[in-house]
Amino acid sequence: MSSWDRAFHAYGPARGGDELLDVLQRGGEDTYLKDHPGAVWQPYTFLWTALHCGGRITPATVLGLRHLVSAVTADDFGGSDPTLRVAAVWWIRDVIRSALTGNDLDSARLIAARRNDPAVHEWLDEFLRQERSIFDWDAGDAPGQVLIAAARVDCFDFLPECFAPLSTLLAPSQPEELRAAAASATALLVAHPSLRRYHDEITAYHAEQACQGSPRYRESMVLGLGELGVTPTKWLSDAELGVRVSAALAPGLVGDETAAEVLRLAYLHPAALDGLSLHQLPSINQAVAEALGERSAEWGP
Repeated sequence: MSSWDRAFHAYGPARGGDELLDVLQRGGEDTYLKDHPGAVWQPYTFLWTALHCGGRITPATVLGLRHLVSAVTADDFGGSDPTLRVAAVWWIRDVIRSALTGNDLDSARLIAARRNDPAVHEWLDEFLRQERSIFDWDAGDAPGQVLIAAARVDCFDFLPECFAPLSTLLAPSQPEELRAAAASATALLVAHPSLRRYHDEITAYHAEQACQGSPRYRESMVLGLGELGVTPTKWLSDAELGVRVSAALAPGLVGDETAAEVLRLAYLHPAALDGLSLHQLPSINQAVAEALGERSAEWGP
């Protein structure tokens, strides 16, 4: 496992990344920016812009994941700004998704086996002397791809260690927004071979929570049920349109006439969904349009 001074992210060397995450954890971004007026990165934007740029997993992504999973369970994470803790869990959730849905893992393991080759170490030494983005790589940067593959493997292999900490955030004493983020993350985690035994437990949690709380919270839980492979027919008749749409988007309801009607209604009246935005569904209107396009063959005109 590399250290921050031996790792890189999407835009170059990752040295100092741990300091930025510590600032985020303390909720001290305003003070940091005043003290570092020429800073290249802001602690918050560093997460998605550098550590997980466009869903890319780099060696620094793994370090960030390890750092935040161990830190985010603290009640004082983010200082006086509780939204930072929620955002950190959503970031963890996004990394989990990338680790589970990336390229063939067996091939990545074969490539990653070369991570200790002298040529790879020599390339890394040279790369860390520069401020060069991975987007500028060419054929001469093949050793870097070995380290990218190793990061994917390390990230995937670390996922089982994320389950216990994130599960503590599902407790009823936690704020609704935090529970929604943690529930979405655990719904993805149970697809990992080492965590499949928790599938029924997390599914039961989502089903229970989908019946209580704010409409936004219930929408998130119903979306999670769909990701967990449940057919959430019960919620197609919910009083809240957003909840009904979240249910209709479930893969298990492809071809269902009631789900089709819910999506058609939402598509014809997009203003009715104004303001309904979830992290795992940033544009519900776009999701509805895409679902209709993909499923039109099953439903007919």
